[in-house]
Amino acid sequence: NFGTDFVESGNVTITIKNYDRFEGLTKLENEDGEITVESVEDYFQTMYGEFGTPDKVHVETYTENSSRTEIECIDIKVEYKDYFRQLENVEEDLVLDLDLDSTVNYEDYVLIASYQSSPLTAQTTILNTLLSVGIAIVVMAIYLMIRFRYTYSITLILAMISNLLITFALFAIFRIEMTVSFVLAALTIVLFTANYSIVLFDRIRELCKETNHGKINQNDRFEIVNRSLASTFNRTAIVTLSMFMPLLVLVIIGTSATFNFSIALILGLVASVVTNTFIAPRLWLFLERKHVIRIKEKSVKRGKERKQSNELEELTIPGIN
Repeated sequence: NFGTDFVESGNVTITIKNYDRFEGLTKLENEDGEITVESVEDYFQTMYGEFGTPDKVHVETYTENSSRTEIECIDIKVEYKDYFRQLENVEEDLVLDLDLDSTVNYEDYVLIASYQSSPLTAQTTILNTLLSVGIAIVVMAIYLMIRFRYTYSITLILAMISNLLITFALFAIFRIEMTVSFVLAALTIVLFTANYSIVLFDRIRELCKETNHGKINQNDRFEIVNRSLASTFNRTAIVTLSMFMPLLVLVIIGTSATFNFSIALILGLVASVVTNTFIAPRLWLFLERKHVIRIKEKSVKRGKERKQSNELEELTIPGIN
């Protein structure tokens, strides 16, 4: 469910101060004399026909009391999920239809802004999104390849990708609108995963060096992973809760502008904890086992080659042997 940032779309923002100056605004009202989401949708549908029905409408009024005559300011935002060419002249249409220009210096009280996103703009936004997330993962991968052995770095890279895919899948399942704020959330999820994994793998690496002078078997690795998870659990729980509580507050009392961003971070945070606790350690154990097997095979092969090179080759003389 892509938002207007990722598809060909358009939106109109209308801000009107001193509501009572403009009698033409009654066209936006319903039968009870109130401007509601439904009344604004009906107005735009009447004005532009069937294809002018908005996909989303947001109405916010600012007043000192419940009386309509006391409304000081009203904000209306109308969004379309399709490229709607009529929005190019929406300011002139609204000024004429609502009779706004009948008020002297109406520009001081009325602000109408429109934005259209063409198919090319939407495609560019998607490409830039993928590029930014991809660059973040590549840079993190280079850092991890320098700091850790490849078994650690591959595990962390796959964990970051899986967390992004899990968050994306949950957005798709629950039909949560994906806006440009999802890009910021995705980059933050990458940092969450990297932070948790680096702390865990640092502990695993330390215990691997301390155990048996680095000479460990598969059973030792299982024990090391369990000890590392236990020793980092308190830190993971504290950091996760300290991030989760503010995000939960934003979801409950925040505005619609921060809702999708907060939801994406909460889902990514939970996915990071689950991945780094249950999936990443198992994947590291699998890669380590393959790494050990590969080293043993190379060692056996070198031993055979060394043994063959030490054996004296029989001298062959034509006509004699």
